[in-house]
Amino acid sequence: STMSFKDVFASKNWGFDFQGQKLCWKLYHIIIPVLCLLAFAIGFFFQSYALTMYICFAGSAVALAICVPPWPFFNKHPLRFRDPEQEFEPPPRPTKKRR
Repeated sequence: STMSFKDVFASKNWGFDFQGQKLCWKLYHIIIPVLCLLAFAIGFFFQSYALTMYICFAGSAVALAICVPPWPFFNKHPLRFRDPEQEFEPPPRPTKKRR
């Protein structure tokens, strides 16, 4: 049987993990500058602006592939939410008395 696009995303664990988000942020902010500096150096050496841009775009694609999907190593410390104790009922609204 084939899985639909919706089934693939429904099977993923989309929990919250602030430590994983911090790791992702650090990885992104290391990958982009390092690859852009490398791209500048290679482009300078070969005197090719196009090569510089291609390497920068490839670095962005690498960062995107690492940081966007919900990889399991980004969800090692998921938050655990409490179960609801009872159904919430808002308090009644006070009515204004007219004179």
